[in-house]
Amino acid sequence: LIVDNSAELGGGGVYGVNSYVMSNCTIAYNTAGGVGGGLRHTQQFGGGTSTLVDSVLWGNQAPTGAQIGLEFGGSLTAGYCD
Repeated sequence: LIVDNSAELGGGGVYGVNSYVMSNCTIAYNTAGGVGGGLRHTQQFGGGTSTLVDSVLWGNQAPTGAQIGLEFGGSLTAGYCD
């Protein structure tokens, strides 16, 4: 459970870089001043594949990508998520 966090620039709840897997997560009511209120994902130096499974993102706030914000060619596969 990732709830009620904030970030000045981005990734109010989570700031993910390159390759990772997140499963069974609830990311809610986080705030970011830039990109990705709930989850900010960025790809650097060739990156990799990131996956979000069986998770809920809800009620997050940001100027760009309230729930999920992608940057710098980042890609994220989501399955069984709300």
